[in-house]
Amino acid sequence: MAFLGLAEALVEAGIGLIRFDYPGRGNSADLPPGAQEVDTWRSGISRAVALACATSEAPCILVGMRLGATLAWETARSDPRIQAVVLWDPVFDGHRYLRAQQAFVASIFGVKQPADGEFVGPGYVLDGDAIASLTSLRLEPHEVQGKTVKTPTLIATQRGEKTAQRQLPAFLAAGCEVVALDGQSTLMELPPHEVRLHRGDLEKLAAWISTQVPSRRFGVKARPEGAAVVGTVASRPVEERFLLIGPTPLFGVETSPTFATLPKPTVVFLSAGALENFGPGRLWAEAARTLASHGFRSIRVDNSGVGDTPARSKTRRGEMLHPDALSDLEDVAEALGTRDGRGLIFVGLCSGAYHAAEAGLTMRPEGVCLINGSVVAKPSELRSSAAVDIRRRAYRPMPAALKRLARSHKRTSEILWKAATNLVPSRAPEGVPGQIAARGTRVLWIATEADRRAFTGNLYWRVREVALSRRGLYCRYRFHFDDHPLYTPDTRRLVKRILVDFVLDTRG
Repeated sequence: MAFLGLAEALVEAGIGLIRFDYPGRGNSADLPPGAQEVDTWRSGISRAVALACATSEAPCILVGMRLGATLAWETARSDPRIQAVVLWDPVFDGHRYLRAQQAFVASIFGVKQPADGEFVGPGYVLDGDAIASLTSLRLEPHEVQGKTVKTPTLIATQRGEKTAQRQLPAFLAAGCEVVALDGQSTLMELPPHEVRLHRGDLEKLAAWISTQVPSRRFGVKARPEGAAVVGTVASRPVEERFLLIGPTPLFGVETSPTFATLPKPTVVFLSAGALENFGPGRLWAEAARTLASHGFRSIRVDNSGVGDTPARSKTRRGEMLHPDALSDLEDVAEALGTRDGRGLIFVGLCSGAYHAAEAGLTMRPEGVCLINGSVVAKPSELRSSAAVDIRRRAYRPMPAALKRLARSHKRTSEILWKAATNLVPSRAPEGVPGQIAARGTRVLWIATEADRRAFTGNLYWRVREVALSRRGLYCRYRFHFDDHPLYTPDTRRLVKRILVDFVLDTRG
């Protein structure tokens, strides 16, 4: 989100850029066995610089955030092609950084560090070699033969951050420029679904970068296009390519097998909140590549206003439950050749699960996977009007009168709501997955302890679920722990296994 926001600000100033994922991260290829992770990150930076220099003769300016800033500083010291560098909230001490990350995942997600020597961060896992490399990482002024290197450098740090204040004098003496950021804490110190960008910070960075770029124009050479082999699963290569879907257009990543296979459903992974198309901790990317080794094609989509997909005319960027996401579902189905969703399996987490449920109720997909979704979350149109979009089928709110009652009599309100849902099964939140299965679509419902409580119980649908389960149309998993964003590796492995098995069972 942060780099995309900066990218948009730079493009407005006429400056082109390249954004990339480190090897083994995001959409990049998987790491080869035995690879040193941090070393591959360094090589990834060098390859991105080489691509930038091959694409244009314009000055190459390197921008990195947190650990990326520290690695960018190392690269700028040894690579003469880099003519300026921006250190965005850099890590001055790798050991302190890892301790802060450990405290973050423990306090926000309740994650305990494993005893096997691995390090679990928010959405990633580091092995022992990576931990050793990062622990020894330090950000220090460059010196060559006693003279400081004069590469133009901007250090942007969080206003009032104590570690930075202690380190900055040495960098100022070395000729670096410093700027204070006002919104870095809302970007880096909150859970992923709560982060916010500070536009003023982006404008500061873009303005400095603009001063490092000559006023004359530079040409851009042709860029390579087509599919790339991103890894091998079960001795079978896996290919991926970027897609633009529909009139918006939606940005997507297609993962496909490299061998002939019988016709099988296409799996559509929807945006998980504000997370990009590779999903929480790369879960979508890893699941898609595993499914490709079994002959399944997958499409990972950024909803409008999320990731690399531009917002539609009325969508505010980052709005998770905007009605435009319903139009996204229609565009995806039509682009994949089936307006009614036949031959598709929709997979979603959180708001993505809600949209997968909408697809299951308005189309005829072959399967729907709902992970930690909610059908009672307030759609965005209710903030500006009292009307719910007429296309919504999955939204199951508690009536306004009971919500008002809950302010003073919460328990009474819950009892009345449960009684109402048992009298009117069509309004029961728990009926949403059951209604989808009753239409002939296979349903996989996965919910952690907190998320399952949003699906208010209903006796009618519990009886129906037994019959639907016997027909192979309904499968429910309830986890007795809380990990809504799937940020712990154990939860991701478990969900991936259940999800892959569900897809493989689609055709018996």
